[in-house]
Amino acid sequence: DRSVPHDPDVDRPAVLLTTSGTTGQPKFVVHTSATLSAIADSFIHLGLDEAQIAINAVPMMHVGGLATFLGCIRFGMPMILFERFDSDAVLDAMEPHRCSWLIGVPQMYAAIVESQRTRPRRVDTIRFCLVAGDVCSPQLQQDFHDTFGVPLRSFWGSTETFGTFTFGLQPGPVSRPAPGTQFRLVDDDGEPAPRGEVG
Repeated sequence: DRSVPHDPDVDRPAVLLTTSGTTGQPKFVVHTSATLSAIADSFIHLGLDEAQIAINAVPMMHVGGLATFLGCIRFGMPMILFERFDSDAVLDAMEPHRCSWLIGVPQMYAAIVESQRTRPRRVDTIRFCLVAGDVCSPQLQQDFHDTFGVPLRSFWGSTETFGTFTFGLQPGPVSRPAPGTQFRLVDDDGEPAPRGEVG
């Protein structure tokens, strides 16, 4: 039984991403080739495979855009990559390319709904839509479903731990951990918070 030698390049910084500072000061987050690989692998829980065609209009400087790009490469999934988001351009690309998988932030989905209602396109191939980056209102989730006939799934992650995301199984703000993910709710001292207590 041969052991595999450790590759020091796996632990070297590969990408610096910025966080928004939602709960603290904005900062850089370092990802190595190992963490980027884990992020790409985590997309197995999100239905990525070569039978899907993705639209990625989230900027590469955002972990959602970069992670989607890496996930598509990892699972051999064709992807339409946009330089910048434009709701009409996204919808116009969806029809001829028969796209089925989409990721975005709530503001993007609100614009997509408005554009589709203003000028309907044939987008019946869309199957899996993730919304992340901010709280998605139940009203937007309902509007999206009414317009496109598929659910808008809330998705929680972070720049630091994107591979341990959670996703909504139904409309609303509640998400569940992805398979293999463990969470721990702690108090101010770092100890596990008792059930029913704030952590």
